[in-house]
Amino acid sequence: MDRFERLSGRSGFKECWRCGIRWDLADEIFLFFKKENLNPPQVRLESNHGDLKRLYRSTGNDPDLFDLHLRTQRLCLQNGFEHLISLTAGLNIEHLAHQIKTAFTVLKKMRGRALLADEVGLGKTIEAGILIKELLIRRLARRVLILVPAGLCRQWQLELQDKFGEKFQLLSAHELEENQSKLIVSYDLAKGRPCLLERRWDVLVLDEAHRLKNRSTILYKFVKKLKCRHILALSATPVQNTLDELYSIVDLIQPGRFGTIRTFKRKFVSQKNPREVVGGTEAELKAALADVMIRNRRDTCSIKFPRRRVGIYYITPSKAESQLYESVSGYVNREFKNEFLRETGMTTHMLSLIILQRELMSTPQAVRRTLIRIARRPNYPAATTSRLLRYADLAGRITLPSKFQTLSQILTQYEGEKFVVFSEFLASARCLVDFISARGFPVFCLSGKVNPARRSEILAKFRCTESAVLVSTEAGGVGLNLQCCNRMVNFDLPWNPQRIEQRIGRIDRFGQPNDEVFVFNLVCRGTIEEYVVDILAKKLRMFEVVIGEVNEILGRMSSRRSFEQRIANVLLSNSSRRKLHNAFDELSVDVIEARHRYDRKQRFKSIVNQIGTEA
Repeated sequence: MDRFERLSGRSGFKECWRCGIRWDLADEIFLFFKKENLNPPQVRLESNHGDLKRLYRSTGNDPDLFDLHLRTQRLCLQNGFEHLISLTAGLNIEHLAHQIKTAFTVLKKMRGRALLADEVGLGKTIEAGILIKELLIRRLARRVLILVPAGLCRQWQLELQDKFGEKFQLLSAHELEENQSKLIVSYDLAKGRPCLLERRWDVLVLDEAHRLKNRSTILYKFVKKLKCRHILALSATPVQNTLDELYSIVDLIQPGRFGTIRTFKRKFVSQKNPREVVGGTEAELKAALADVMIRNRRDTCSIKFPRRRVGIYYITPSKAESQLYESVSGYVNREFKNEFLRETGMTTHMLSLIILQRELMSTPQAVRRTLIRIARRPNYPAATTSRLLRYADLAGRITLPSKFQTLSQILTQYEGEKFVVFSEFLASARCLVDFISARGFPVFCLSGKVNPARRSEILAKFRCTESAVLVSTEAGGVGLNLQCCNRMVNFDLPWNPQRIEQRIGRIDRFGQPNDEVFVFNLVCRGTIEEYVVDILAKKLRMFEVVIGEVNEILGRMSSRRSFEQRIANVLLSNSSRRKLHNAFDELSVDVIEARHRYDRKQRFKSIVNQIGTEA
């Protein structure tokens, strides 16, 4: 057996991460046994009688529970990936053919290390979730680390909980605790946490992986040092500027796949244009990527998306509403400047000011509650407290806001249709429920305060009730699948475009039986809401793009601040209407330029489509 030992002792072998077989020696080992006229040993899973006794005792001597445990163990040890066990685990997802095929390809062909480069809107997050769930169920993974942009941490956490039943923690402490085995961490936070390098991860997920296109950055070098068995990189645009970026991402997944960067560039990258593949090498590059990258495209996936029709209702506020808006906006601006100069207690009070300004776009009732709460702050100047209470009294006298009247007209015009009405604020949602109910429409309400059991009950009633209206806050709408309805009202608009996308995505989603979905946006004239809608609808053209593209566009803006942060900064830093108008004009120019940069990048999609392979 010396020759066999020499074969099996070769250095640099690759082995199956599931059963330990050495892939590069399998054929040689088989030929060795055949040449020596020996029968290859059969792989068996053995367990002695004592193991079964211990398992039986651990189930409290309950035969049914013992049988259930035994069947579970057999499933976990199921040979190969001919079936995805996770799909029978009660996942809250649609079973789309391209996503299931992708999961099979990653597990069987790519051995759990892949670049998922599907076009926007095809569900790369779902594909990653299926793969994570499959490995966890089979006990092939226990420690999972997901690195994402800071703004997506909470979204990933909610999706994994809602769709896959997996609870992930958001890392906040400097040190890892032993029980923290499933983590979601932002890229910015991760590179300052060396404790992540000390642990070996079973699964590493890199969302928006094009952020790792530059090999010289601290972030790239940090991710390169992470120890992991399986790695999933997600990016709809792995090539944004040059093919070097594709090399950087692939080298994280399968180090040495293309040799050195010099070898890669000399062989595949055009010297005239680093964005293009050297003529005649496209097929070779595509073949080299076939074992590491999957690119599903909209035009080849049998998914039907409804047509989106959007209406913007510009509403002229009443005299009392205008007076309230001007008074409270002036107070917010003055407070911001005072707080900025004092530089004490700024963060807490700043948040209250921003919330108050946003509530002005919603209902007077929401504004009144916040004004009273701020007026009760200790050590607040008596004159300011008195002024705030006067504003609160003014808000209380506005019994029928202009937006309510417009909403009533919409519901009456489309009587017999189901509607979803979104508001950012719970106080506004409750007022909307009272108003809609008083007009004879069946109405239901969801918020973050509704427990899961009650939430399911409300949704069931809404789905089976004709002409029903569902009023929901942002927190209540997370993870909703409302294909039973194709009309939605944005009673007030968040300053974060991604949250507007998420709202629309409740009805504009796979499985919507209607050919069209209708989105109604209520906007008060002469307010900051009008500026925001002008930028989103006309400059960003967010209601025209595919779900998911907004983030791609905003990511190309000049500032590192989020769009929402820039809106707040513009509002709080400019007191006069002229200054406010000029500041929003500057922001509009930045958005337009970002849109143009994004449009130019779209031609690079053809490069990725050219060299990418479908599952």
